Amino acid sequence: AILAIVQRHQALRTTFQTIGDQLAQVVAASVDIPLALIDLQNEPEVTREAQVDRYSAQVSEQPFDLWQGPLLRTVLIRTAPHQHVLVVAVHHIVADGWSLGIFSREMTSIYGSLVANQPITLPDLPLQYADFAVLSLRKNRVAKRFRHGPVQGGAAHVIGQLGIGAAFEQCLDERDVA
Repeated sequence: AILAIVQRHQALRTTFQTIGDQLAQVVAASVDIPLALIDLQNEPEVTREAQVDRYSAQVSEQPFDLWQGPLLRTVLIRTAPHQHVLVVAVHHIVADGWSLGIFSREMTSIYGSLVANQPITLPDLPLQYADFAVLSLRKNRVAKRFRHGPVQGGAAHVIGQLGIGAAFEQCLDERDVA
């Protein structure tokens, strides 16, 4: 399920390199995301939660290498024969709080499909995060032109001035565009 999400989202396959004197994003065609397994099921029940917290902290505090990647780290902690805790650490340069909500929803959907031996049925992404960021910058530039007075036609007019179409408007539904 994690690999399916990584394949869907370029940001999770991104590393960074210096080309000349410029920092550049490099999106890999695919990335191997190791899933470490820590088995605590034989540990005393009274200490398991503290151990899960300790391992979770270790995973999240381990530094990322922006040049080598991956910028996503996963660990599965088994606390009982059919009970696990999935720890996911992702560098903030490739995911924000909104993105983590998408990750969680997609993980639930994909995992459910795989467990039920059903095909994964997520809709195609209208934009990748990098596209969204570029379009957001354009929107802000256009909006600045109208900063000192009311915008004729409102936010829809500003979005129309960008010439970016319905995909961007769909992505902006969850963010404040006004």
